[in-house]
Amino acid sequence: MGGTGAETIRFGEFELDLRAGELRRGSARIRLQEQPFQILLMLLDEPGGVVTREEIRKRLWPNDTVVEFDHSIGTAIKKLRQALDDEAGSPRYVETLPRRGFRLMVPVVKSAAEVEKPTAPPAPASSPDALGREAAAAASVPPRARRGTLALAGLAVVVVCALGWLGWRLLKTPRVPAGETLDVSSLVQVTSSTGLDIDPALSPDGSFLAYSSNQSGNYEIYVKPLSPGSREVQLTADGGQNFQPAWSPDGKQIAYHSQKHGGIWLIPALGGTTRLLSDFGSKPEWSPDGTEIAFQSVDTVDLGVTAFTMPPSTIWAVTVQGGVLRQLTQPGNPVGGHGAPVWSPDGKRIAFSATNTSVGEIWSVAAGGGAPLRMLGNGALSPVYAPNGKALYFTKGWGPTFLLMRAALSPTGAVAGAPELIENTGQVLYAHLRFSANGKFATFSELSALNNLQSVRISPVTNEAIGAPEALTHDTNGRKTGPLFSPDGKTIAYSILQVGEHWAVWLMDTDGKNARPADARQDTPLFQGWFPDSRRIAYIVRDNVHNTLESLDVISGKKQALRELSLANSTMRLSPDGKQFAYNFEQGGAQNIWIVPVESGPPRQLTFDKDSITFPSWSPDGKFVACEVKRNGGTQIVLIPTNGGAPIQLTADQDGNNWPHDWSPDGDKIVFAGQRNGVWNIWWVSRRTRQEKQITHYTINNTYVRYPSWSPHGDQIVYEYAETTGNIWTMRVK
Repeated sequence: MGGTGAETIRFGEFELDLRAGELRRGSARIRLQEQPFQILLMLLDEPGGVVTREEIRKRLWPNDTVVEFDHSIGTAIKKLRQALDDEAGSPRYVETLPRRGFRLMVPVVKSAAEVEKPTAPPAPASSPDALGREAAAAASVPPRARRGTLALAGLAVVVVCALGWLGWRLLKTPRVPAGETLDVSSLVQVTSSTGLDIDPALSPDGSFLAYSSNQSGNYEIYVKPLSPGSREVQLTADGGQNFQPAWSPDGKQIAYHSQKHGGIWLIPALGGTTRLLSDFGSKPEWSPDGTEIAFQSVDTVDLGVTAFTMPPSTIWAVTVQGGVLRQLTQPGNPVGGHGAPVWSPDGKRIAFSATNTSVGEIWSVAAGGGAPLRMLGNGALSPVYAPNGKALYFTKGWGPTFLLMRAALSPTGAVAGAPELIENTGQVLYAHLRFSANGKFATFSELSALNNLQSVRISPVTNEAIGAPEALTHDTNGRKTGPLFSPDGKTIAYSILQVGEHWAVWLMDTDGKNARPADARQDTPLFQGWFPDSRRIAYIVRDNVHNTLESLDVISGKKQALRELSLANSTMRLSPDGKQFAYNFEQGGAQNIWIVPVESGPPRQLTFDKDSITFPSWSPDGKFVACEVKRNGGTQIVLIPTNGGAPIQLTADQDGNNWPHDWSPDGDKIVFAGQRNGVWNIWWVSRRTRQEKQITHYTINNTYVRYPSWSPHGDQIVYEYAETTGNIWTMRVK
């Protein structure tokens, strides 16, 4: 330490014992690897001063060691921030100075051999309002131990919290509604599965926890007493992929959703014979008087951190005695899929989320039905009423940055005033927050995702996979999705949502090397495609009034505004000749396919279906678009002639999902993400023969694949791959 002779250094909440080589926060010892440790020493030696990248390089890699310095320094800084529970977007300890280096932002006190006067910290850089865009206050989340048996675990795109992290995060920001306080001193991690523990629900008195877990290989319902030393009891064992347990107000029954068998089921809280209450629906929630259960009509299709309910899901209620059904909302009112219903404590209203690929809002409807009322917009999701009914908690953000927020409610149940930020939870989602019926306890599942682009080699002769999938990306830059090959097959463009940023387009070579940003900030998760010259890409930029279609020359950097469009909530794809777009557009509760010229001219409606048809992808010759449609109990692939004609259905899997994204070069096969028995894999289906072929062979259903793209050379398919993990926490509410 620069010859100071200090043995103990204190900064912020931390203490560094140089003799023992230990970093401590209170009584907790924090593990720090050698390179982050060395950088911390450099920062502590120059509090408030700049430590340059070149100085770090010389300290960590002397003697001209050959290493990719920028990436390695970034990795070491990230690990240091994780240890300090610091945030890259709004730092408290380590500030990044672009193109210069880093500096420590807190006073330093050295003791033992020498005590120096604390050095005044620099003024923190101003940060965006945390209540603005979700990504504006990004958090860097410490790692949690991962199981070593999964070969793809090293491909993590987000880091998971260490044991005890959550308690500290909540201690930092104990902003809670008047009349109630989250007692973070009582915070306990209740489960520790290496897989996924999800959907927690507390018994009315808060003494038992019900949840879903895949620890047995299938998702089953478990009940665990919350007394010290107690063990969980497996309540279901039918292999039904059972989720979303909900306690009855009297604590005698648990409602849940069976993905395999379908619908809403009831089981005694102590175990026993199950009873089918409704043969469709998911996410059951009991009314406060225990006479009805509200639910959403269509289940979410995966367990991803950003999974949401798609149209045409609506909100229903069913009587516990007699099974009489009532439909409370109608498709299209409001726009989006209606899901995650919760009752107000007085039983008068039901709040729910309305979501699709670009909408995240919270609405409510009277328990007896009627016109829905909008409560919150701008990405609000997953509502839950506070125990006293005076506030609504909700999450915000599509990833990789999530917020836990609260909005005060008027006596009529409307939102009163601006929402309050309770916690910036970074790359971890506090999912399924629930309170016990007596208002004394709270529980939630902290979820995180590992996300990267994968590649599998394909035989151009047999169109079958050659070998196992391999990772093309290995970084922690957020969600990477929607890859598309350039027409010449030399470049892959993909969308990326980075912490603290908008969606943006990135480029890389087909072997994953030379990844670089394309200077195209977009406002939709998927960019719209390549022009035939393999130089230009198309993407959408939105403001409060307009949707502007732009092109970017990825070589020269030249941008061009092409036209303005009125295509809210649409997914668009550029035709192979670069002259028109196919897109889906919602009217009257159903989405249909339209085509519009790139330069000018009116749109033309291509389908007139009562079911929603979405996500068009063009055949290489431009004569067809492949789309997905909700039919036969699942999502099926249909072909639509671009010159007009009835949709031609290619798949017919009962209760399966088939999401097309691209075609083989010969125009016969459509590659898609297919869900069978709850597990997602890459498949293709032949347009001519309807033969289906499975390309990947994942086996666990807390993973998903998305948006496969087929190389124009026919020898490679690239796609998004993600795995969700999480555990359950509880705390007292005062």
